[in-house]
Amino acid sequence: MITNKTVDGSLKIEDDLNPGSDLKVIKFEKAFIIDYSESFHWQGTENMMQSFTISAKKIDIDGSVHENLWTT
Repeated sequence: MITNKTVDGSLKIEDDLNPGSDLKVIKFEKAFIIDYSESFHWQGTENMMQSFTISAKKIDIDGSVHENLWTT
C-alpha cells in the first residue's frame, strides 16, 4: 500500500559469502514509497522478489549523503 506518510529506515545488503558482513547500508529519512511490486518465480532458488522505489528527503549510502532541498 502506498500512502502519503513518510518513513525513516535503513536497508542492509548482506554478503552471502560472509554471513553477518554488510556489502552496503542505505539509510533514509522522510521517504515516500512511490512504487511497490512483488513477483514470484516457481523455478530456481530465488523464488520471491519485492521491489520498491522511494523518494527521500535525506539518503545516506555508506557515508555518502544526499539531502533534497524540499520545502516543508
